[in-house]
Amino acid sequence: MNNITLLLTTDIAVTEENKAEYLQLFAEHRLVGDTREQTRAFRGGLSVFFKDALLEVVRASCTPADVVLLLCGNPAIDVADWRAHTKYTGTLAAGDELAAWFWSVVEGLDGEHRAKLLHFSTGSSRSPAGGFEQLQGCVHSHTSVRGTIAFACCCALPM
Repeated sequence: MNNITLLLTTDIAVTEENKAEYLQLFAEHRLVGDTREQTRAFRGGLSVFFKDALLEVVRASCTPADVVLLLCGNPAIDVADWRAHTKYTGTLAAGDELAAWFWSVVEGLDGEHRAKLLHFSTGSSRSPAGGFEQLQGCVHSHTSVRGTIAFACCCALPM
C-alpha cells in the first residue's frame, strides 16, 4: 500500500502541516499510480518487438506525442499522398475513369468518412506516420478452373 492509499483509507485529517505532502502524493497517484500496471504491461509489450537499446533511444529522443504518432499513425489523411502511393493491379490503372471517380469521391468525404474508408481498406483509420509510401500491403487470391475460390486482402480495396 502506498502513502496516498494510506492517506485516503485512514482517518488522517489533511492539515496545513501535511497539505503539501498530501497534494504531492495525490498528484503522483493520479498521474502515475492509477496507470502503473498499464504502463508496466505496455512496456512489456514493446520489449517483445523492440530491443532495450532502441527503447532507450526512443525515450531519449521522442516526446509522448511522437510515440503515439509512431504507434497509432497520423489522424490527418492526406488524400493526395494516398492517391500518389496507391498501387493498381489487374486492368485498373491510375488514369482510368473509375480511379478518377473513386478519388473524386474520397476527396469529397469529410474526415470521419475518410477514416472509415481507410479503416475498411487497410485495417487502420489513421495514415502511417511516414505517409502512405510506408504502408505495406498484399493481395493474394487463388483461382481455380471455376474462378476465384480464395481471396485474402490487407491494405487493399478491390474495385
